[in-house]
Amino acid sequence: MYDLKLLIAVTTSCCAIGRDGQNIYITGPDCPGLRILDISGNRLTLIEHDDLFSLRGLHVAPDSQVFVCGTGSPTVMQLDREQSRLVKVVDGEIGLSSPRCVVLSNRTSCLIIGQEATHTILVFRVYLK
Repeated sequence: MYDLKLLIAVTTSCCAIGRDGQNIYITGPDCPGLRILDISGNRLTLIEHDDLFSLRGLHVAPDSQVFVCGTGSPTVMQLDREQSRLVKVVDGEIGLSSPRCVVLSNRTSCLIIGQEATHTILVFRVYLK
């Protein structure tokens, strides 16, 4: 049996645990950006970006890279290493329209993005610097 205690309740679209087990990442309809909590549920920060709306997709890659996307904007962003800002990775200039989910495959070095409006999947080769 488990002894459970409610720490926080928010409406979410996605949540993920950081690879180090210390942070919880949350996106949702009542959250205007990427919310970061500590493992106890304490709010650490909210990171917003003017080009990102209706956040739905969230992925924490094996090497701790955090990606987010929103159906309201043709943009996929990555959280910087300092966890202080979101950096644009892919946008509408290459055919992205309404990203719903995003996954980085380290095995194939591909960023895979599912689109809601067109019901299509885009796959991009990622060249790490």
